[in-house]
Amino acid sequence: MAEADDSASDGGGDGGSGGGGGDSGAEGSCLPKSTSDDDAGAADEFRGWFDIQGCGKCNDYCRWVEGDGSGGDPSEKTQDGPGGSYWSCRLAGSSEAYTEKGKFAEWTHSLCDAEGATSPDSAPPQEDEFGCKAVSTDTTDPGHMDSFRGWYDIQGCGRCNDYCRWVEGDASGGDPRADRKDGPGGSYWSCRMAGEDNAGTPAGHFDEFEYLHCDSQGSLVPEAHPSCEARSSNNDDPGWDDAFRGWYDIQGCGECFDYCRWVNGSASGGNPTESVQDGPDGAYWSCRLAGTTEAYTAAGNYENWDYAKCDAEGSESPEVRRLRESNSLLVRSLDDASDAADVAPLLDAAAELNLR
Repeated sequence: MAEADDSASDGGGDGGSGGGGGDSGAEGSCLPKSTSDDDAGAADEFRGWFDIQGCGKCNDYCRWVEGDGSGGDPSEKTQDGPGGSYWSCRLAGSSEAYTEKGKFAEWTHSLCDAEGATSPDSAPPQEDEFGCKAVSTDTTDPGHMDSFRGWYDIQGCGRCNDYCRWVEGDASGGDPRADRKDGPGGSYWSCRMAGEDNAGTPAGHFDEFEYLHCDSQGSLVPEAHPSCEARSSNNDDPGWDDAFRGWYDIQGCGECFDYCRWVNGSASGGNPTESVQDGPDGAYWSCRLAGTTEAYTAAGNYENWDYAKCDAEGSESPEVRRLRESNSLLVRSLDDASDAADVAPLLDAAAELNLR
């Protein structure tokens, strides 16, 4: 086995473990390269510098060691090379020459240009004037069509540059706040994260998903209307599983923070616009009202029901969406109007909408 690291010939030869290690080009939270220079490894196209620590700089040196030669591409296997060779690294921040055999069950890191170079895996993404990472350069797979796919602000910069949707499988899995995997045919919720160039996050990436759906790419993050009470702090009893349980805007603030469903009894009572009590074995329609800590409204609290179900918690109410879309249509019509005779009825319609 070679005794010197030929990749260190561009400056490491006379630095040894002294100044050369501390001056390796590591920045910020990057650990410096290992103080060990032992064993350059089998000469092949795969050995060299990597960014295993994930700091953005390439200070980890990896190669095939022991045995009779290179085992080839480590992304295909990391051990059982000729004569028992295995893939091993001199990890940044350590004094060890090797990681043990079998340390890496799989290998997904990209080979860097040189020691201390910027990692191709985690090159610093460009940010706009708001400090937001740019939209992913990958445009693969718009996802299953539903009301949940679209733009979110996962990076938390205030603008919506992260695109999320249900992918693979047979269909959408519904509201990602409720579930993010195990959709029809194995579909799962995935996001093309801003500042990255991959097609999406893997299945199971999100333990929970509490982000608000944005209007469009790059738009400001929607905020709860100032007059809206927050959702109930109580999460008890999701109710009978049917098409009617879910989020509503009972408080009338324009956003949906009231959760309603059929409870008690033995099954759902069906469409609450037809009946709100006397369901199977005494089931009744009940809500966890925003701004309260109560799990239920009492049986008979609602004599009738005329609220429209919302897409998701915190989403724009269907009535507000209808008014907004109607206003948008009127604005476009006003822009296209050619004379006063065309404009007058449009202005009357706009006034009527805004008075509702």
